[in-house]
Amino acid sequence: MKLSKQLTTVTTLSKTLFAILFISLPLVGFLLGMEYQQKITPPIDYEAMREDVLFEFGIGATPHNNYIAYTSNGFEPNVKTFKAVTTYPNSTESGILVWENNSDEVVEIAVDPHPHHNGNRAITNGEFSLILEPNTAQALTITKTGTYTYHNERNLSQTGTVVVE
Repeated sequence: MKLSKQLTTVTTLSKTLFAILFISLPLVGFLLGMEYQQKITPPIDYEAMREDVLFEFGIGATPHNNYIAYTSNGFEPNVKTFKAVTTYPNSTESGILVWENNSDEVVEIAVDPHPHHNGNRAITNGEFSLILEPNTAQALTITKTGTYTYHNERNLSQTGTVVVE
């Protein structure tokens, strides 16, 4: 049976419109959903995250606390002194060391001496080195007294000292 040209044209037009709608509607929905998601997702507040980490480990958010910040200028403060924890989990302000990376680059904190890194690894959580991505922090509990020297494995001129009494 042969269909008239008018019926064939309508059928072809219907198929074409269906194909266009079938492809474009999900794409438009996806793009609108992405735009909406960006509007409702708040930007990451790294300073608030730092405050949360400090609070969680019983450390107030004042500059006298036991944190060492890595910035584009190196470690600040260069020398940090505090008291060791004597009874875990009695972790008040003493004995908690918080490393924070406030730079735009990865920092790799390694114990001295370089290149053997065979010093006391308490300040790197028992590891060869402690790697911190940009705008992150890590807290450690230190129970052993001593003087710990460290450096940035990715920039050996950046060094520091932790003294635990």
